[in-house]
Amino acid sequence: MRTPAPMVTSLLIAACATCPSAAADATYGPGTYAVPEQLPHGIYTARTDVRDPGAPECTFSTWTSDWKPITGDSVGPSQSITADITPTVGHFITHGCTPWVKVQ
Repeated sequence: MRTPAPMVTSLLIAACATCPSAAADATYGPGTYAVPEQLPHGIYTARTDVRDPGAPECTFSTWTSDWKPITGDSVGPSQSITADITPTVGHFITHGCTPWVKVQ
């Protein structure tokens, strides 16, 4: 039996209402962020997280608001990486990194 689309939409909205709202933190761990709602524009830096054996590299990618790729980069152990989150960025995805810190 298929669930009607309006019911599914209502359930998703109700479920999201119970989720904590995204708030700007001083640092940003691994994950996917909406820009600028969850990750403000700016320049950020991070390093490879050596505590995560499953992620030998720190990687990030930036995407437009309609999910077209803009840029990405990765670094190995003991290296730092910088991401410039400009107004053209709609999404930021990262994994294997220490928390990102806004430096500018």
